[in-house]
Amino acid sequence: MSRALVTCWLFLLLQAYALRSAEMPAPSQPTPQHEWLQKFVGEWETTSQCRMSPDADPMTNRGSMKIRSMGGLWLVCEGTMQMPGTPEAKVETLQIIGYDQQKKQYVGHWVDSMFNHQWSYVGTVDDAGKTLTMLAEGPDMMGGSGIIEYKDTYEFVSADELKITSEAKQGEEWVTFMEATSIRKQ
Repeated sequence: MSRALVTCWLFLLLQAYALRSAEMPAPSQPTPQHEWLQKFVGEWETTSQCRMSPDADPMTNRGSMKIRSMGGLWLVCEGTMQMPGTPEAKVETLQIIGYDQQKKQYVGHWVDSMFNHQWSYVGTVDDAGKTLTMLAEGPDMMGGSGIIEYKDTYEFVSADELKITSEAKQGEEWVTFMEATSIRKQ
C-alpha cells in the first residue's frame, strides 16, 4: 500500500510540474537596448566633485565601481566612495539598471549606506547612443524638505571614459550637485 501511495504522489507531483512548466512564460531575451547597457560592464575608478548645497564649495571624492551583467538583462553596479568631507569614511552603493520592454524605458534602483531611501529610476538613451539619462524622485538633499526630482546622466566620452552628472530640481531649474569622471580599469 505504501508503494502505491508513493507512486500516486510521484505521479501527482510530475503532473503539477508539467502544468506549471506549461504556464511559465519564456525567459526574456536581451534586446538591443539590453545590449547597449553592456558597455558599462567592467571595473571603474571615479573622481567626483560634490556640493552639499548649491552655494557650497565642491569637495573632491574618489571611488570605484564594479559593474557586471546579470543574464544580459541587468547591470549590477557595486561601488564604494569617500564620504564627502571625510576621506576615511566610505559610502557603499548598489545600483541595478535594465530595460523594461513593456514600458519601453530603462529602469533602475539605487541604494547606499548613507540614506535609507531607495531611488527608483526611469530613463532613456539619446539618439547618438552615448548618454543614458535617468530620472528619480527622492528626499531633498540640497537643504530643503520634501520630495524633489533628480536627474543622473551617464555620458560615454569614449569606450573607457564615462562622465556622470547628478542634478536636483530646485524650483524650475536643474542644479548640478555632483560631476564625476570614471575611467575603466578593466
